[in-house]
Amino acid sequence: MYLMIFMIAALCTTFVHTYIEEPGPRFPPTKGEIWPRPSYQLKSNSSFTIDPRTLNIKAIKYECSLIRNAIVYYLHVISEGGVSEEEKLKVLENNSNTSSLYDPASLGIFETLEIKLDSPCTGNEFPSDDMLEDCKFIY
Repeated sequence: MYLMIFMIAALCTTFVHTYIEEPGPRFPPTKGEIWPRPSYQLKSNSSFTIDPRTLNIKAIKYECSLIRNAIVYYLHVISEGGVSEEEKLKVLENNSNTSSLYDPASLGIFETLEIKLDSPCTGNEFPSDDMLEDCKFIY
């Protein structure tokens, strides 16, 4: 009788344990990776330093409302980002003290991001479905 109760309790515990999901996202975020992942990506250990005070993002050649809104949004996130001015200054001081620019893997300060659409956004002010999505990082 005790064996039967033990077996049922063990079986119920197993079912409950397999049903309960671990907390957190089902797909944990990547660290320092591009999303969505492009079909071709070249990685290296090199990196740039971004100074939110001097970063410039601009659209060249053609522009549409989606790109304009994205530029405004990401400049706000990078420059403000929910971080107080005091915390920003502390990080900038720490970065200047450690001289991250003298790190052999550092490529310097990233100052300008240029977004170039090769064709205009016709009609609905969004890039078209058949528009070529190509990204070139030139430094």
